[in-house]
Amino acid sequence: MDIGIQQAMMAFLLVAAALRLYELECLEKEEAPVAEPAPEEQEAADEVGEPAAQQAEEVEEKEEGGAKEAPHVYQRHSLQQLSVPQRNRRQPPRMESQPTNRPTSKPAFKADDILHQYRNRKKQSRLDDTDYILHRYHKHRKKESKSVSKDMPTYDEAMELLKENYAQRTNTLFTKHIFSTRSQLPGSHENEVILKSEKVNNASPLQSKVLSLQKKSGCGNYRFQCESNGQAHRTSDFGRSRLIVRRGDRFTIIVYFAGRPYQPGEDQISIIVETGPTPSEKSGTKVQFPLSDSLDNAKWNASMVHSDGKQLSMSICSPANAKIGHQTLKLLCTTQGQSTLLTLGEFILLFNPWCPGDAVFLDDENQRREYVLNDQGLIYQGSEKSITCMAWNFGQFENKVVDISLELLNNSLNYLKNKDEDTSQRHDPVYISRIVAAMANCNDDKGILRGNWGPDYSNGIRPTVWNGSILILRQWSRSGRLPVRYGQCWVFAAVACTVLRCLGIPTRTITNYNSAHDTNEDLRIDDFMDENGKRLTNIGDSIWNFHCWVESWMTRPDLKPGYDGWQVLDPTPQEKSEGIYCCGPTSVKAIKNGNVNLKFDTPFVFAEVNADYISWLVNKDGTKKQIGVNHRLIGLKISTKAVGTDEREDITLNYKYAEGSMEEREAFTRANQKKKLTKEPERQFYLKVKARKGIMNGADFKATVTLRNQTSVVRNCRLTMLARTVMYNGEPIQDCAFKDLAKVTTGPHAETKEHIDVLTQSISKTLSEHNHILILAIAKDDEANETHITRKVITLQNPSLMMKILGEPVQYQIITAEIGFINPMKGSLFDGKFLLEGAGLTEQQTIDCPQKIAPGQEVRLRVHFTPQKPGPRKLTVHFDSSRLKGVKGFLNMYVKPMKR
Repeated sequence: MDIGIQQAMMAFLLVAAALRLYELECLEKEEAPVAEPAPEEQEAADEVGEPAAQQAEEVEEKEEGGAKEAPHVYQRHSLQQLSVPQRNRRQPPRMESQPTNRPTSKPAFKADDILHQYRNRKKQSRLDDTDYILHRYHKHRKKESKSVSKDMPTYDEAMELLKENYAQRTNTLFTKHIFSTRSQLPGSHENEVILKSEKVNNASPLQSKVLSLQKKSGCGNYRFQCESNGQAHRTSDFGRSRLIVRRGDRFTIIVYFAGRPYQPGEDQISIIVETGPTPSEKSGTKVQFPLSDSLDNAKWNASMVHSDGKQLSMSICSPANAKIGHQTLKLLCTTQGQSTLLTLGEFILLFNPWCPGDAVFLDDENQRREYVLNDQGLIYQGSEKSITCMAWNFGQFENKVVDISLELLNNSLNYLKNKDEDTSQRHDPVYISRIVAAMANCNDDKGILRGNWGPDYSNGIRPTVWNGSILILRQWSRSGRLPVRYGQCWVFAAVACTVLRCLGIPTRTITNYNSAHDTNEDLRIDDFMDENGKRLTNIGDSIWNFHCWVESWMTRPDLKPGYDGWQVLDPTPQEKSEGIYCCGPTSVKAIKNGNVNLKFDTPFVFAEVNADYISWLVNKDGTKKQIGVNHRLIGLKISTKAVGTDEREDITLNYKYAEGSMEEREAFTRANQKKKLTKEPERQFYLKVKARKGIMNGADFKATVTLRNQTSVVRNCRLTMLARTVMYNGEPIQDCAFKDLAKVTTGPHAETKEHIDVLTQSISKTLSEHNHILILAIAKDDEANETHITRKVITLQNPSLMMKILGEPVQYQIITAEIGFINPMKGSLFDGKFLLEGAGLTEQQTIDCPQKIAPGQEVRLRVHFTPQKPGPRKLTVHFDSSRLKGVKGFLNMYVKPMKR
């Protein structure tokens, strides 16, 4: 239909609806429309209504000064203000043939039917009269399309009639918000005309010159320049439907004016930015600033870029220490003392590691791309002698993740305790990162993950099944913030990494091998065992085969100079910090130099990488004997993904000086303010455990214990060897092999080798999903009254997954991937399934395998998906079955951009 005809139809409806609604207000219940009263009756009625109007104006004058925001479009006061109170008005007799001054409704619009339905449902409706009729009109228009009479008034004539009708009885200013009528994409909604009212003192609406806005089709995207701003702020991966920018930099918006043009000399414009539940200038959650001629990056301000009267392009700049999160943007227009407050919309403000003034500024572009923009990565697991890695889909730019990240902040204990105070501190990455570390677990609050270190994972998902953070975050949000079951250290760390990268804080995952859990902060791990090598439970301290946390880059103005840079955040709930389960941020530089008196939680993290391992033998009579001190066991091969590659970067020297060096011992002495532990005793004989590399899961193997006599005399000792399945955090599961040799003789300066066999059938039922087996050897020489112990963790290797892409990956084009593996176990596998996902590639898919996979059988399956984002991508694949669990793999690919 022609655009002019659509406008004419809409305008006629507005005139008819407004006049009809006014008459409806004059009715009592279901009475017929009344005739216009005689002039003398009208004059008397106006005199009766005048005190009510004056009373209303007095109430408004008592309100706070300044511009008042326009009443919400759904408020119902506007028509009630127009009419004289019914009980004070004398009603004329009812006349069937009495003429009215309103235009006759055209049957094509069915206005009478719409009004009749509205009158019957008035009590249930929340909509303003005018909006309700418009809503019904458009609903009717979608069902029917009828011609419009050529004698319809023009759009401008209809709007003038409408304003004049209302202006006769009120001094309410009507501001037009008009959707531009233009061709729409298929499936888009029709444009509407919406009226909002705002009181202007002693001003006739026909004489008022206050600026009003024209609401553009698709204004959320078009007016906020989401695409261009997103590219400039490196947030385009969040999508083009909303404005997400980084603080400390400018962004541009366009304002469209309806009615008269914007005149810089006559119209004064101010911008208001608000955040939090109750914004205030005192707390820094509300700022107001005028439109100026230039920009200042040190504060909130705005300048005009271009104006042709009908549209105004302006740049807005936030300071580098602005509060991050959801922001509301408003426009205050003032002309000749008259003001109107217009809400432009919302946007999200993030930290900015590209801005030198931001506390998270990182001056290396490659690191910024890796630690902020990279939505996929690697997490290291295994053991110190057998390091493995798994791909992880961080997915910080995926749908809803940024909203969930901010939702997480709004559910912290700090926010629930004092919302205003919490919001006022959201400029500080130290504060925000500590909140994220606490909210990653649910031990104190409505956090994301519930920890479970096995072996029973009923009523939840085994932690090794997760391939990424997206499903975890979405499940937490959809469930009403119920904790997701279950997580372990790398899952806690990866989810925290996703949230922190999403908020703009450079973050990376870290893995520490032989990580100490020091419960009493004495910088030592005491390990007690009996004569058979059985570890005594409930001793508190432990050594984790590996442990993951994250590092975030930020300044530390709360500490003395010299401790900026990488900060440790450990979201795994191990020990409480200031009453809640979180850890950090802890300066890595403080850890290295042993400055454990600095906040937060430096003694605990220092012990994780530097504690001394003390082994104790508990005799049958309960007496204890210290049998070993090891300064070098804890904190080995601290690892993270290298920048720009899939290589492992060893960052151990960031945390500690070289083992045995003078600087390392000085740092330990500085940290251990009580006293340095006793030195390791000189050994008369030496123990060592070895096993061949690359032992496959499902294969039998043997471990070799070497006993070396370092004296010039013959030594006789008792040698006890055992193999035990353990969890990755060191908790024992079950002994699977044991060998006790009462007398082992070793000649002077000679060595003796003994073996212990570990069979698959003895470990298959108790082997954890991490495939860790602890080999322990204890040698006791009664003649010399010496006891020595050694330990080694062996990680069995899972089979490799076979993965390949068939064809060339192209954005938005379906591609096929082929995945498979060969069963290495001696028995059949049942209930096998593949899980695969990839950031920018596909949501998680589940592919079932054949019901039974025989030993040595090869399984190959094909899966289809459509890549959404171009560039380098990782497809992560996980295989699970009844006996073989936690088999991981990933495939790198390059997705070509779609041809435009």
